[in-house]
Amino acid sequence: MENRYARLTLEDIAEEIHISRTTIYKVLNNKGTVSEKTREAVLAALQKYHYTPNNNARNLALNRSYVIALINYVSSDAIYFSSTIEKGIEQAIESFGDHGLVINRYTSPINQPEKQISDIETAYDAGIRHFVISAADPDLMRPVVKKLKADGCRIILLSKEIPDAPADAFIGIDDYKSGKLAAQLLGKMLPDGGNLQLLVTKKSLSNYAATTAKFR
Repeated sequence: MENRYARLTLEDIAEEIHISRTTIYKVLNNKGTVSEKTREAVLAALQKYHYTPNNNARNLALNRSYVIALINYVSSDAIYFSSTIEKGIEQAIESFGDHGLVINRYTSPINQPEKQISDIETAYDAGIRHFVISAADPDLMRPVVKKLKADGCRIILLSKEIPDAPADAFIGIDDYKSGKLAAQLLGKMLPDGGNLQLLVTKKSLSNYAATTAKFR
């Protein structure tokens, strides 16, 4: 059976209990003068009808929206990564969409890193000042990140670090440390004079950069 009180507005509740919306608002925000009897009636109604504030409407009314541009790429050797990122985005929107969170996604092929730059320009021109960037070509992206930071933008780098880029945070694997750890473990496992063969997936800009970092 459908719960008819799943998402009642203050207007709906006011009509149900015959108390004005203004009075209910006063109780919710602990403002103004309301008799104890009325306060108890309002609180009981809010609990009965499972009232949940519409934070999205409130934030919009206060002109509070939090828009983030995700600058991403697709690659045949990073299919799992891409789908995992998408799931995380959907969870974030589900959890914080009512609080004004908006994520604009810009995706380009890994062999077209220049498109990422034009995507950033498009987002910037639209007024976005918060970016999550997974750079297809870190060297090409470095001056762009520096310019964004100089303009006061907030930047999180995803998956790939950009050396000497002044980002606010990096989320991903430290390829150098992972390579160092693998070498230490292999050094303990191999006999003296043993040989090591490294197998990698087909060559691409994505895994080439990660593999190169592991061999520093």
